[in-house]
Amino acid sequence: MPTCWIGSIIETLKSKYVPDAAYDSHSSSFCLKDSHKDVIEKVLNWAAVEDGPRIFWLYGLAGLGKSTIAHTVADRLKKADGHGPKLAATFFFSRDSADHSNICKFFSTIARQLTISHPFVCADMHNILTEDLSVLDKDPQHQFKTLILDMIRRYAGSFPTPIVVIDALDEC
Repeated sequence: MPTCWIGSIIETLKSKYVPDAAYDSHSSSFCLKDSHKDVIEKVLNWAAVEDGPRIFWLYGLAGLGKSTIAHTVADRLKKADGHGPKLAATFFFSRDSADHSNICKFFSTIARQLTISHPFVCADMHNILTEDLSVLDKDPQHQFKTLILDMIRRYAGSFPTPIVVIDALDEC
């Protein structure tokens, strides 16, 4: 696969993604040692089960540490480096930022991160964007199916289930 495709994809998605929506893109708060340990282990154990439920919904009142837990889980998955489930992408919504509270750039941001974290999808992502660049302007359901779901299904079984961490979905 030509390495220039990753650069091409990144350039194509440049105006259609939120650069600092990833868990490690700015100063983030992570759990202190042994803080929220049981919840973090529960999420990581869920992520390690290949044929388990596809969604882990962490919920609770504001201020209980859900965002901190999400940052910590994403960091642990990223550092697992090939041992178990692999972090594919993250998106941290925030009503304090126009880009972070708008669904319009959500799926293209996830697609960009998926291409970087799983380079073997690069050729397919390049083909999708080359054949129909307007996919980036379609409704969110179409973007999800074309950029994310079809891509993951195409490679199902050939790599561990990609994990996407989304925080504060209620803020979009």
